[in-house]
Amino acid sequence: MKKIIGLTLAAIMVMTLVGVGTLAYFSDTETSTGNIITAGTLDLVPSESGTVVAGATYAQNPVLANGVDGLVSFSDVIPGGSGNFEWDLHNTGTIGGTLTTTPAVAFGPGMETEPEIAVGGNDATGGDLDAYLTVTLTKYAGNSVVTAKAGVATVIYTGIASGLQAAITVAATTAMTAESGDSSWVVYTLDWSVATGVDSIIQGDTATIGMTFTLTQNS
Repeated sequence: MKKIIGLTLAAIMVMTLVGVGTLAYFSDTETSTGNIITAGTLDLVPSESGTVVAGATYAQNPVLANGVDGLVSFSDVIPGGSGNFEWDLHNTGTIGGTLTTTPAVAFGPGMETEPEIAVGGNDATGGDLDAYLTVTLTKYAGNSVVTAKAGVATVIYTGIASGLQAAITVAATTAMTAESGDSSWVVYTLDWSVATGVDSIIQGDTATIGMTFTLTQNS
């Protein structure tokens, strides 16, 4: 009888130990660290240059920061003179955007010479180049490389320089992809010429053409 009781107690003790063992669970912990969120970039890098075709002297200021060339200037322009500006625009960022272009055109009388003053109708306040300076603005878009202006050419405006500002405000919006895309380059050229038959009325007069390029991320 004692042996039976002993076995019974032993069995109860084993069962109790097994019951305690079921409260422990296998576990495995993995930790993910160093997760990074990086904002995309838009970086519009323009380069400006100019070329004299006829009857002018060309100069360019030193290169500025971020690849932006200095101002282009043409002097000693004569009747029949011509030349051009070129702006090479590149989105070096990682996301695409929309390029908008805003011009600023201004005219001035510069230095009033005696022959100029003697011409009837001479404008001593605003100058006269606005009526005798013709410009053609062309956009080349869809470039992955700027070489040879490989993109599709679109003439934005042709006419007297004073009409450029209103024309380009309406027409010049362009999609630009990220640097690795097929449309990360946009090129603008502005060809200018002075009427051949103009007389001394433009002597010393000035025309200033500014272009502001803004690249905005796509929504």
